[in-house]
Amino acid sequence: MLTADVEGIQSGGTVPGRPGLAPIITGQTIYYAGQLVSQSARYSFVGENDYAEFVDQSNNQRFRVQFVMSGNSLLLIANPHGPQPTRYMCQRTG
Repeated sequence: MLTADVEGIQSGGTVPGRPGLAPIITGQTIYYAGQLVSQSARYSFVGENDYAEFVDQSNNQRFRVQFVMSGNSLLLIANPHGPQPTRYMCQRTG
């Protein structure tokens, strides 16, 4: 399960945070922080716009992830600029 706090910042002020990773607002910077928990791993992350730095909570290994929103789906691309990027498709619930 991926959970995140999201906030959009404009030069004129702050846009209130939205649940999940759904904001699609042009002309501002989107900041977020959260965690991803699966049956076998736990990660924390912080990010800006389309990219986040993930940290494996069991060994402190860090890696970069690209977020690609499409409707209610979220594509996570781990190590997007590396030799073997890995893709994970997530479905938004609630």
